[in-house]
Amino acid sequence: MIRFVPSQLSSLPKADVDCQVTLLDGTTVEGRFHLNRANPYIGGRLLVRWIKTWTRWNQPVDVVVEQVGQGNRLRLRMLGTRPAATQERKRVRRGALRLASVESTRRRREYSAWERDPALRRVVLQAWPQKCQVRGCPSSSTIPPNLLPSVLEVHHVVYVSAGGLDSPLNICLLCANHHTLIHRAPTSEVQRCDAEGVNIAIDGIALAIDRDVAALWKLIDV
Repeated sequence: MIRFVPSQLSSLPKADVDCQVTLLDGTTVEGRFHLNRANPYIGGRLLVRWIKTWTRWNQPVDVVVEQVGQGNRLRLRMLGTRPAATQERKRVRRGALRLASVESTRRRREYSAWERDPALRRVVLQAWPQKCQVRGCPSSSTIPPNLLPSVLEVHHVVYVSAGGLDSPLNICLLCANHHTLIHRAPTSEVQRCDAEGVNIAIDGIALAIDRDVAALWKLIDV
């Protein structure tokens, strides 16, 4: 559940009510606001499922709860100073929050590739160290640093062609070799995907991807 102090909201519902909560990864889920004047909280099955993917057991994460308008729509933000609201970061955030209709605006190009937003790649390279996130990948030590950005690619854990969105939780940074391996291998199965990393079985061989989702989200939390 998410607990917060009443001063975080401009006005509180007068009773327990259903609400919509936009989470840190841009997903909007149904929750339940529970009125408690001293310590109100939000619960719900989908909210709890999301919390388990973003946090470790018994390790609280500080967030800010904001009310959208005067209704029962709430959103979460990372705690701390917000980054500069550049146009690229706003654009990537809109994609992550699905405020733009990704399904209707993303076009298939040349019948073989799906359109990608170039702003997403530029922001990802600002948020994360410029190296392949596959654990043990030697590309960062074998490729000159000035050339690394040109061989790094943004990978969608749930493929764009399968409806995967530009949510930080669905993004990782790979070298061209590992990116091609995941897409071209006879079998590729995602076994784990949370805020700290991704595990993918490639033809039965485990591939571990280490990434900091919160670092990317903080950069677009504008």
